[in-house]
Amino acid sequence: MSDFTGRWFTPFGRMDLKQSGEHVTGAYRGDVMRREVVGEVDGEVLTFRYREPQATGTGWFKLKRHGMFSGRWIEDGRGVGSFWHGHREFDGVWQTSFGPLRLVQEADRIIGFYEAPGGGRMESNGGVPASTVPPSRSGHEVRADG
Repeated sequence: MSDFTGRWFTPFGRMDLKQSGEHVTGAYRGDVMRREVVGEVDGEVLTFRYREPQATGTGWFKLKRHGMFSGRWIEDGRGVGSFWHGHREFDGVWQTSFGPLRLVQEADRIIGFYEAPGGGRMESNGGVPASTVPPSRSGHEVRADG
């Protein structure tokens, strides 16, 4: 069974989910208002209900991989909805002093790749300091602590 536990970043704000068995609860914030999510996991799909101050509805998220989901939401009684996607804490492209760094977060490690010419890569395994491969031309070394 997939695990949706963790902090996710979505177009509707930060979302924190907690999974216990098949049951998932959580909240997301687009501004100062708290919005709730409650659902059930079946395989790689979380089917949920959401509640906001002025609306309620249903939706689903499907894990594309450990650090990313995509899905849809639809408001009750309106038939209006759209796409909803998210990524975990570190997943994404980060701007660094050495150029863009793409981080891919997996269940037990984070892998990074510099996207600039000459690049480099890093890997972090849990709490163990990252193994690094310095970029071939820049002489910079990447380190990350898990």
